[in-house]
Formats: sequence, C-alpha cells, structure tokens
Amino acid sequence: MIRGNAGIMTNYRLSNLFSLQAELNFTTHGKNYCIDGLPHRNRYGYEVTDQTLINIRLHYLELPLLAKFTLFSSQKVTFDMAAGPFIGYKLAARQKTEGGDYQNTTSDYTRLNAGYQISFGFSVMKKRLFFEMRGSRGFVPINTADATKITTMQGGVAIGYYFFSGKKK
Repeated sequence: MIRGNAGIMTNYRLSNLFSLQAELNFTTHGKNYCIDGLPHRNRYGYEVTDQTLINIRLHYLELPLLAKFTLFSSQKVTFDMAAGPFIGYKLAARQKTEGGDYQNTTSDYTRLNAGYQISFGFSVMKKRLFFEMRGSRGFVPINTADATKITTMQGGVAIGYYFFSGKKK
C-alpha cells in the first residue's frame, strides 16, 4: 500500500563520519485487521464465525532525532545509515469497516506515539540528492478502545533534496 509522507530535516555534521539529523515529518500509518464475530450455524448447518475487515488510517506529526553514520564517501556518492528515537503527535484518525465509509475515530487512539527509526541510504549530485530505505517501529500501544494492543510499524523509500549545504572544511 502506498502512502505519501512529507517532511523537512536539518543535518549537523560533527565529523566526516558522524552527524546528527533532526526531522519534522507528516506521516500516515495504516493497518488492516479482522475481528471475529460470534460463532453461528450457516444455512448448511456448519458452524462458522464471520469476520469483519477494519481499515485504520492514522496521521501523525513526527519528530525523529537520528544519529547518522557515513559508511563510505567519495566525491560522487555517500552511503550512510541512521538510527534514533522519534516522538509523534496524532493529528487525525479514521477507520472504516468492510463496505462502509471512513469515520472519525480520533478519540479511539492515543495522542502520543514514540519509537525508533532506522535507515540506509545514499547521496549523489554533490551529496544533495538522497535516497533512503527507512523503517520505524512504535513502542506505545496506540489504541484506547479495546484490549488488543496495536503499535505502529512502517517501512518505505524516501527521496529528498538538501536545499542548503554547509561550507566544506
């Protein structure tokens, strides 16, 4: 499933191999899951349990702080990895059941989310254009409506451009 995310970042280089990167991202998380209904007999006499498919969409403003390590660097390309914690604030939540429309379910989910992110990527074009594979995992159970503990998890590909670059030493 494709979801769009957008954000801004700043990167403070402490050495040629290490930097700190702070970001502010708008992200969309989603989940599909089934809940079981009560068992009953169908028209043929078999006992069955109906399932209802539920689709959740959560919108967050997230603030990750990542430690970024340069694995390889040349004049044309840089390979790096980054990892660190994030905190997220829920902006909206929507949910729909099979055959229904999306409903506002903001009160069914906690406002704050926290977890970690990890990424592997490379930069080209004088280290301005970057590509990343990124994953994140939330630690906080985000649902308040039932006993099932749901946490966030997301993976994706990021493409970005550094508009401003500091002076080289």
